[in-house]
Amino acid sequence: LIRENYISSQVVSDDQIPDDLKHAVVAMEDRRFYKHHGVDIKALVRSALNNLVTSSTQGGSTIDMQVSKNLLTSEDKTMKRKIRDMYNAMQMNKIMTKDEILGAYLNNIYFGKASYGVADAAKTYFGKDVRDLNLSECAMLAGITNNPAKYMQHDEAKRRQKVVLKHMYDQGY
Repeated sequence: LIRENYISSQVVSDDQIPDDLKHAVVAMEDRRFYKHHGVDIKALVRSALNNLVTSSTQGGSTIDMQVSKNLLTSEDKTMKRKIRDMYNAMQMNKIMTKDEILGAYLNNIYFGKASYGVADAAKTYFGKDVRDLNLSECAMLAGITNNPAKYMQHDEAKRRQKVVLKHMYDQGY
């Protein structure tokens, strides 16, 4: 069902995606990705407390939950959808490896400039196949996903790239 709903037409296998890109995305989006089974309770509690106490909003979704939102449910900001995403994320973890889930995420996220998925983004931004990206390029692509409209500007992307590299370093990547 997940593969049937892919947004990108340029899908690459998990083994063609550089580890540096996988690590950069995990470091920025879901640092406990390899430790949880679809739902990160600590992140959900932190997010809920932050949203109650401050005027800013903070997400608590895991990469697994984002795959569900992007490919199985919707963008609706309802509790029902969030619960369905949590359920789907836990089910994905029963039948897919973490690399398969991460691959589904990376093959379908939006990178700006009409680029969906890492294969398209690698061609659009660097004119190369995703498997040929270096660490610097991987960090830049991982940074763009947070806010493509802002970070597709080169100066902003370079600033964000440094943040990604710092997070990767801090997390042992």
